[in-house]
Amino acid sequence: MKKYLLLSLIFLMVMFISGCGESIYSGAADTTTSEANTDQMDFDFINGKCQPIISYYDSKILNEETLSDDDIYKYVSAILTCSGFDIVKGIDSILLTGGSDIYKTSGDLMGISVIDMNTSKFLQEYYDKAISVCYDRKVELEKDELSLNTTNLTICGLVGMMGTVVNMSAMMLNTSGGGANKLELTEAGFQDFATNEMEPTLAAQGLGSYLKEKSDFLGYLNRGLTIGEDGADTIGSLIGQSDFSSVLSDLARQLRDSNGDITEPSLLGYLKNSLGLPIPNQPIPPVPPIP
Repeated sequence: MKKYLLLSLIFLMVMFISGCGESIYSGAADTTTSEANTDQMDFDFINGKCQPIISYYDSKILNEETLSDDDIYKYVSAILTCSGFDIVKGIDSILLTGGSDIYKTSGDLMGISVIDMNTSKFLQEYYDKAISVCYDRKVELEKDELSLNTTNLTICGLVGMMGTVVNMSAMMLNTSGGGANKLELTEAGFQDFATNEMEPTLAAQGLGSYLKEKSDFLGYLNRGLTIGEDGADTIGSLIGQSDFSSVLSDLARQLRDSNGDITEPSLLGYLKNSLGLPIPNQPIPPVPPIP
């Protein structure tokens, strides 16, 4: 029963747009009305054209228009679709994996078992965008003491979990210092990569450089983990995995500092204490610039 409940949430994406067919405004003289634009958006969505959907909602955000719950779901779904994520197959896979390994579960959801630098960069663009949409909606609702509805809590929870793993993968690959370009998306794969593919001194220096280059990285990582945790209980209860939220919470505990934030020192601590990378205790001086 719980399996079908979860799948029904995902199929709402289709329910939102079912029956649209050809736009009823296609023969009208004025196709610039709000109704015509909405119908065209639905028409694009049902035909798998995710980029026009993203552009449609991007313009609404730019114009500071308020989005409904259905809008948020369509917006996030389109972003995930453009990233290559198959929602139905992804949910089917999470029902099979059980969710005990966040890295493997996320990889199974995304349909990949090994990630490289180019793939991580591609996925970061979409998942960071989806994280922003979900987190901004969460903050907006909390101003009125409201929260995401069950549908958006579920899909945003998935976004947060997968986005966290994508960002962590990108960080590992970009700071390894050893030239490795492939990372297995399992907890054991992360540990093996840290101990066998990352050079400790170069990795510690590379992390600082990476965070300067991607100044918004820590923000996306913090926000993604937050919305992932928010949705974890809902996902766990729907798939009958009672400890699902505790697995994600355990990762959050390892990544965050004593103030509840993910910072450069806390990431170094995760690499050292959780993944086994033997980073020296003494601060590592930055590499001096070439004269």
